[in-house]
Amino acid sequence: MPSTYKTYKGASATPRPRKDLALGAMAALVLVLPFSQALPGTVRLVWNVAIFVLFLICLLTWKVRRPIGGGWWAAVSGLVIISVVSSSGSAESLTAHIFIGAQIWFFVTLGPFVIRYLASLDGGARLLGIAFLIGQSISSSAAIAQTSGISTFNQAVLLGRATGLAGHPNVLGLLAGMTVLILTAAVVGRSGRKLVLVILLLVNVTALIACGSVSSMIATLVGILVLLVSRRVPLKGPVLLSAAAAAALWILSTVAPEGLLRGPLERIRQVTGQTSNVSTLDVREQTVQYAWEGIQRDPWFGRGLDHLSGLTGDQRTVTHSVMFRTWFQGGLALGLAYATIAVLILWITLRAIRRGRDALAAALLSMTASFSLTSAALEQAYYWVPILVALSLVDPTRSRPDSEEARRLQRRLATAVRDEPQRGKLVSRL
Repeated sequence: MPSTYKTYKGASATPRPRKDLALGAMAALVLVLPFSQALPGTVRLVWNVAIFVLFLICLLTWKVRRPIGGGWWAAVSGLVIISVVSSSGSAESLTAHIFIGAQIWFFVTLGPFVIRYLASLDGGARLLGIAFLIGQSISSSAAIAQTSGISTFNQAVLLGRATGLAGHPNVLGLLAGMTVLILTAAVVGRSGRKLVLVILLLVNVTALIACGSVSSMIATLVGILVLLVSRRVPLKGPVLLSAAAAAALWILSTVAPEGLLRGPLERIRQVTGQTSNVSTLDVREQTVQYAWEGIQRDPWFGRGLDHLSGLTGDQRTVTHSVMFRTWFQGGLALGLAYATIAVLILWITLRAIRRGRDALAAALLSMTASFSLTSAALEQAYYWVPILVALSLVDPTRSRPDSEEARRLQRRLATAVRDEPQRGKLVSRL
């Protein structure tokens, strides 16, 4: 439609900015995201600092845009600052405490506005998504290679669980699950050639199963459910995913040597304490119980954000629940900050289900939120960057584009009104 035409009521008339170097830099950082936890210490530090430097540059050059829940993020930012100050007195390592607090603050203060701007550039969201898909598919391919006993970059199967290039099975599971959601949305929403997408979907489903992360599998199922309901996807979506899962199980049973991997059923039995191995569910419950006892003793100020301050009863494991960990280590202020983000994610998800829009964003957010209920995530980029990108896919400036009036006008325009005067009247209403 020519630019002289008015947009329909509720649509944003703001022109999309052109690409710039900041988008390319962010895409390069996202490409490395799936391997970031396995990078050598100094390299990982440089990679993390590069993200925050990019955020600062974008802020100084005013490359920011209001995200969904803009006012909410201002409140979250203030709560994080209060938390860093109030919990500093109990921190085992003040330097590490301040550094982790700064990481969280950058992610929740600058991240939503910068990533929203970058995603709004012409092709920005697509470029970030492609960069992530490439990086994670490489990591998932490495996981499949590990199932046959091959070591990839000094990473191999760990206690019957593939790690890919992520450094930990749970990180691989989270990122592979996100990739499954993105590819599923692309496959069910595309009518053209899908062979490459289906192959990548199969690779990442296989990696998700091979990592043995039960929490990632459950979180992915939650995301898939939100995606299918929000997109009003017919039965072909669940059928495709079921076929991919069956094919992945067949590949693993064919490729993996006897006893190398633990299948999904064996992992569920281990997690729930039905085998001779340590029950990871019991371990998680113990960390949460320890954190809750600490919260009851001091619900206000927290223990400190550094790793040593967060150790629980076994003096090796931090709290495996984001809500309890933030309250335990960062005090009530950080607990409220994360609760605010959780409420925002829930609101976006329910709105997507009700309105049938923003399906992929809601699926990614609901999956990450579900995963974080039993994970040790706090300041990690592999946790925050996908959340920020998913949030950037939700346009806060639009009212409902699927309103009855908009749909009716679009249908009438699509029927190719032949009468020129009538067409002029119709276009003027748009």
